[in-house]
Amino acid sequence: MHHQNRLPTIKNTNKEQRSDSLDLPTNRQWVRKETSQSSERNVQNTENYSIAHLERNEQRYDASQRAHNKNILVQDEMNSHQLRQKTDISSHKFKLNPVTNEYQNQKNQRQIRQNQNFDEVGQDTQENQQNKKYLTLDTQTERNQLVTVKRQASLQQHKDKSIKPGRNIKGIRNFAGHAQNLLTNFTFQNKWLKKLKSIFQVARALCRIQILIRPKREQWDVAISKEIDCKQELSFNTTINAIKIKQWCQMVFTKAISIIQSETLDDHKINFIENQLAPLQLDHAINVTTQVFWYFMTSFELFTNQKLFIREFGLIMYKDLFEEQRKFFSKFVSKRTTYLSSKYKIIADEQRVMIYSESIIYNLLQGLMLSINNPKVININKPNSIFLIRVLITLLQYLFMKTFTDLPTVNDLSGNYKLIQFKFAQVNKKDYALQECIQVEKEELIIGTYRMDELSPLFTKISWHSSIKKCFKRILNNLFLYKF
Repeated sequence: MHHQNRLPTIKNTNKEQRSDSLDLPTNRQWVRKETSQSSERNVQNTENYSIAHLERNEQRYDASQRAHNKNILVQDEMNSHQLRQKTDISSHKFKLNPVTNEYQNQKNQRQIRQNQNFDEVGQDTQENQQNKKYLTLDTQTERNQLVTVKRQASLQQHKDKSIKPGRNIKGIRNFAGHAQNLLTNFTFQNKWLKKLKSIFQVARALCRIQILIRPKREQWDVAISKEIDCKQELSFNTTINAIKIKQWCQMVFTKAISIIQSETLDDHKINFIENQLAPLQLDHAINVTTQVFWYFMTSFELFTNQKLFIREFGLIMYKDLFEEQRKFFSKFVSKRTTYLSSKYKIIADEQRVMIYSESIIYNLLQGLMLSINNPKVININKPNSIFLIRVLITLLQYLFMKTFTDLPTVNDLSGNYKLIQFKFAQVNKKDYALQECIQVEKEELIIGTYRMDELSPLFTKISWHSSIKKCFKRILNNLFLYKF
């Protein structure tokens, strides 16, 4: 656009101009005057037009375009200066024909029109930008007006709702009715909330009970399955089981019976309870009784080990844990334990060990009665042998009751418990047995034995007393750890 403002270099193709280009004497001065004036006018017109055009462009475009326009102005001035030099040279004379003048005028008019069109286009773009700005401003103002209208409406509604009572009677009635509805709804919701809360607490308690009962139920199922297996195995061949139990009991009492059967024992008096003995005889009697009981306890501990303990005794002990499987109940044990049943599915370990030891003591003493009544094993006519056996039963009962006396009473015996107590007595002149007594008065497992104050001389040996207690605890530990 800017390059169009530059003046074109006119080539003189006419004959007249060619002739004028020669240095002819005729008409030289007139031609020089006409060409200089006309060219100066044209140049001045073009310069004025270009300056005006540049001023317009400097108002519309930024600093970079202005700098570019300034460079163009400099180039235009250089071109105009060259044209002046060409036209002002005294050695050359140019004669501009009317044709060339018209051509330049037409060209200048075209440039003016183009500049006017460019100005109109620039004005249109500015107007469009201003119109867009006005549109955005209008939309913003409309949005702000809508927001203010909504706020005013909400404030008005809030003012309408929060009518203060006391201004008029209608407002007071409306306020009272609204408050009454709120109170009724609140009380109704509170009732339902309380009901829902109680229902939720019941459901939560049921879930917690189910979580706590689940392991107990699983343990009960395992215990029942074991109990059924024990019954089937014991009822499979009763004669073989009885023979095994008898042999095991004989092995437990082997050492003790070997001392009782000795021939030298008859030469001395050992019954220090019924007889008055001299100090030396008393010491000998105490040594013999303590030795017999110590041999019994050490062999008892040995055969309750996992390797030597027979399975039949283990099945009998486990079966006695269940309330339904027991034929009789001792008063001492039944007061301090709850047997396994559908009501009590789990019992404590101390109660379990107490039931195990009670069962093994009864069965062990029944085997002892069988060995006593056998003349090949022991001669029952000897008074010392009966005394030692009775002392053995009394001390075994003493250790059992001394160990579990501190357990609290848990069970009430007013229920359907068949309480039975055993009595060590002579059935015939030759046989001894453990008889069942229905009328239970004492808590002792076996009656017909000696009292503990009568056996007080045995407890003067403190080391022996502490050692048999420790041995009995080891026996209980073996019974508890036995795996069926």
